[in-house]
Amino acid sequence: MTDVVVQWLHLMAAMAWVGGMLAMSLVVQPAMRREMRIEERMTLYRAMGRRFSYLKWGAWITLAATGAYKLWSLRGSRGIFISPWGAVLAVKLSLVVLMVGLSELHSQVWGPQLVLTPPEDPRYDLIAARMSFWGKVNLCVIAAIVFCAAMLRVNPFQFS
Repeated sequence: MTDVVVQWLHLMAAMAWVGGMLAMSLVVQPAMRREMRIEERMTLYRAMGRRFSYLKWGAWITLAATGAYKLWSLRGSRGIFISPWGAVLAVKLSLVVLMVGLSELHSQVWGPQLVLTPPEDPRYDLIAARMSFWGKVNLCVIAAIVFCAAMLRVNPFQFS
């Protein structure tokens, strides 16, 4: 039963994190750009960013803890980490590191830069374009992580 609860927590945390990012980038941001003045958007972006950071950290901590548990539960499987399954796991974990790095650059560097840069400043559009580009890259990285997770779960390598 513990494994089921751990898997459920892992999936719930991933859904919260990925779902939140998708909702923000595909629904909220386009609507805000269309309906709100830039000053109003910046105020709301700041507030949403602070609020979303609680979800982000809760999800990341849950994912790290449940992922570590899941890895620990495989400790008796001989050769699993040098198998094709282990290679997919290594790719997934590498993508997770990239995702965390891009997310933190967005939250700690580019987001605050954009909020502090007046819209009439010539650098504003460059910062906004950089954030948009790397945000899309990060969504692709997250999609690849979810794909790797599906491969690990389905186990097409028939490793037992």
